[in-house]
Amino acid sequence: MEPSRGSGLIPRWVYQIVEYFIVLIGIQTQVTIEYKHDNGAVIPLRVDTVVVSAQHSEDISLEDLRSEIMEKIVKKVIPENMRDDKTVYHVS
Repeated sequence: MEPSRGSGLIPRWVYQIVEYFIVLIGIQTQVTIEYKHDNGAVIPLRVDTVVVSAQHSEDISLEDLRSEIMEKIVKKVIPENMRDDKTVYHVS
């Protein structure tokens, strides 16, 4: 049985990532989250890896695309306390 959005088992920001990227056609994402188990509860600790693949115009450089996706999407959707210096980003 899949947990419902209001159950509290999956943080709201995870759904925000999915909802945000669904709106943007041509973008595929994957977010890997590290969890800990605490007396049967699964608690998110940190985001381990973020993968974003986006179709884009040849008019924008890959460097500019990466910068835009990181600043305008990733950093706004994934809470700062879930990102750390070990978080790996693959944006292309």
